[in-house]
Amino acid sequence: MTLVVTTASAVGITVVGDRAVTRRSVRGVEILAAKKVWYAPQANVALAFWGNANLPGDESLEDWARRFVAKIQPHDSVAAVCERLVSTLNPELESLGKPWSYLRRGIHVSGYENDLPVIFHVHTGDPRAFYHSLEVHRDYPDLHGGGPEKYRHHLDSGGLVQLRNGYYDLFATLAQAVFESRADLSALLERQVPAPSLNGQAAFDEALVRLAAGILKSAQLPQSVSIDLDVVSFTSRGLAFQ
Repeated sequence: MTLVVTTASAVGITVVGDRAVTRRSVRGVEILAAKKVWYAPQANVALAFWGNANLPGDESLEDWARRFVAKIQPHDSVAAVCERLVSTLNPELESLGKPWSYLRRGIHVSGYENDLPVIFHVHTGDPRAFYHSLEVHRDYPDLHGGGPEKYRHHLDSGGLVQLRNGYYDLFATLAQAVFESRADLSALLERQVPAPSLNGQAAFDEALVRLAAGILKSAQLPQSVSIDLDVVSFTSRGLAFQ
C-alpha cells in the first residue's frame, strides 16, 4: 500500500508521498522502502506513483522511475509525459501476463499549462467499474475541474484541488475531520491553518500523511504508510523546495 497526495492551488503545486512498499508472499507481509515522488526540473513536471509495483525482470519501480524521469525533455508538456508513460509502461506490464486487476496502479502527473497548475492521472481504471491498461485522464482542469475557465476561477477564488491515492479512505477520513476543525484551530493559534502559502500547503499534507501512518501503527496494522516522506513543491517558475 502507499499514500500519495498531489495538491494544486493558486500558490503552486505540492506533491507528498510516503516511502512504504508492501510486498505480500507466502511468508507474510513485508514492508520495504522506495521513492515514489519525482520531479523533472528540465520540464517542471512532478510524478507520484502508487499501486502495484511489479515490473519485468523484477526491476524496482524506483529504478524504472529514475530512468524515465531522466529522459524527460525540456519541451515536454504534462500531456506528453503522460502519453510517454502509457506507451512505455503498458507493453512492459502486458508482458507480465497478469490481469489488470492485479497490476492496478497509477501515476499523478502535475505541472503547468498556460500558467495554470494541472494534475493529470495515468491509471488502470476505477475499481468500482472495470480495470484496463494505463490510460491518461485530464483530471484537472477538465475531468473534475469543469474546464480551464471554471477551474481557473476556482483557484483564483482561493480554492484548491487534490488527488490522493493508495490508502485513500483513511486519508479522506482524517482530512475531513481536520478540515472541519480548521476554524477552531485557526482561532486557537490566531493564524490561518494551513497558512495560504506553498509551505503551508505542503506542511498540511505532510501532517495528514504522517497522521495516517500513526493511525495504522496505533491499530497495530502493518506500517503500509510510512512516516518517511518525499515532498516536492513548485510553481510555474520551477522548484520551490524538495
